[in-house]
Amino acid sequence: MSITPAERTVHETSRVEWDPDPSPYRSRRWVGPTDHTARFISSRLTAEVRGDLHQVPSTDFEDAVESAFANNPTADIIIGCLPFDPADSAVFVCGANETEPGAGSEAVQQAAAPQIRSVIDVPGVAEYERRVDEALRLIDEGAMEKVVLARSKLAAAAAPIDPQQLLERLRANSPHGFGFHVPLVDGGSFVGLSPELLVERDQLAVSSHPLAGSRSRTGGSDEDAARIADLRASGKDAREHQLVVEAVESALDPYCPDTRVDDQDITATDSMFHLGTWVRGNLATDELVRLPSVSALARALHPTPAVCGAPTEEAREMLRRVEGGRGYFTGAVGWQDRDGNGEWAVAIRGAMIEGSTALVSAGAGIVAGSDPRAEAEETGAKLRTVLSALGLGEQVTR
Repeated sequence: MSITPAERTVHETSRVEWDPDPSPYRSRRWVGPTDHTARFISSRLTAEVRGDLHQVPSTDFEDAVESAFANNPTADIIIGCLPFDPADSAVFVCGANETEPGAGSEAVQQAAAPQIRSVIDVPGVAEYERRVDEALRLIDEGAMEKVVLARSKLAAAAAPIDPQQLLERLRANSPHGFGFHVPLVDGGSFVGLSPELLVERDQLAVSSHPLAGSRSRTGGSDEDAARIADLRASGKDAREHQLVVEAVESALDPYCPDTRVDDQDITATDSMFHLGTWVRGNLATDELVRLPSVSALARALHPTPAVCGAPTEEAREMLRRVEGGRGYFTGAVGWQDRDGNGEWAVAIRGAMIEGSTALVSAGAGIVAGSDPRAEAEETGAKLRTVLSALGLGEQVTR
């Protein structure tokens, strides 16, 4: 999300130096502090990679990854981020997975929360609700079916925020999902714990688990059961969810001739319930055609209507106009090995960390029948995942 200099109350700057890479893929190597570290944690993999930080145009991502592997014979994995807007650059770190065997089974240690001294809304709740009203007008006029509007909270701490400790606190609060910590070229980090699998490739098997349609959790078993029942029965949420599932299925069809859609399920996080659906298939094999990597599949699927809207270009144009740039929020974050296997998650439930500040963002899908106040409350509930890890969960209600 775009913020102004006045909105960033604490802002650390450092000199940026670039070492041009003569590669035809226009990859660039960051030559500030060495040994950039990226991490990704899921039920399938626990990985930590150290190496050069590459920034490349999104359209060149697969070629740049192939080039990085070719130039580093000891590397077995890349971890990186794709931006929300394809006009922006992607980043990745390429190297050997340095995670010790068995590390993924160890208990996560609870790290101390940073001392937060101020929090501001970007934009304010009233402005967010006004944007929802504008989106509903455009939907009513037929300009689009859905748009995902986001808002943020910018937290400033008394001391630099440790990205790894934040990731540990996120995992301690909710051990499931896709944990990530990716360094950025401005010296900051993107850290989070996403509940949503954009795409996974395991040899020929491909799967995606899109989420759309949500209710906040209360912690009370009876009330939460009622909210799940209400979510399952909601026509509005069913339409919103179906838009996403159909888009994912359509995007996978050119690669997987046997694409199939499972029954709808409920995915629970520490603060939310989501409608989810598994979409699965197997890659078509043709000895004359190279199998697409998981990164290529991620770029083919991204952005789904779960984070952008439908139709995609119309929704994205509104988001550029009212939000500005999102950076890596609602982009994709994941890993890939030399054989093209890997996982990419939707880059949500995260924070952009820069020195002592954390920009935490969340979005809600706006369709016909959406209520501005309810959407603001939904984004507030989603924001609490990261805000709780920052020690602010109970202090923020909207």
